[in-house]
Amino acid sequence: MDLVVKKALSDLASGAQANPDSPVAKGGASKFDKVLEESKPATKEPPSKGVESPASLQRSPVAELQQKIGVSPMGKPADIFAHDLKTTGTNLNQLTQRVRALPETSTFDSIRNQLAALDAKYQQIGTAVGKIPDSANLPQLLKLQKDMYDISENIGLVSKLVDQLTSGVKSLLQTQI
Repeated sequence: MDLVVKKALSDLASGAQANPDSPVAKGGASKFDKVLEESKPATKEPPSKGVESPASLQRSPVAELQQKIGVSPMGKPADIFAHDLKTTGTNLNQLTQRVRALPETSTFDSIRNQLAALDAKYQQIGTAVGKIPDSANLPQLLKLQKDMYDISENIGLVSKLVDQLTSGVKSLLQTQI
């Protein structure tokens, strides 16, 4: 091996061992390192407790409820959950129409039973929202919010199931034998 190459390699290796993160050890700062340095904030503040980081994808149920209460601080619980109830009711009505369009066979009875259970749960939540006192505490409101979330997720799941079933039936009917 050439003496110049050996010397360069030994200098590079000794520099990398001394400080492996240095740009010299890497042969200079990469474009990624430059962009990373530019994107770092000038001052670093420790995150305060209870505040979600912007990187988090989901907000905590308490934070979401506190935001709703903050939007209508003098409102009744029925006012706080009015939008959620309306949206859930609309989704439930759309799902009901789609399930009614399914053929009247015993295969789809379980979906119809699940839809009936979702409708009963929705009616129960609507009644509970109407009966909750104005002086409701946070745990009571969180329970209502959890129930609203549960029914919304179940409506979404049944809706996806109906989509899959109808697309499966359509593809079976289009299959040529």
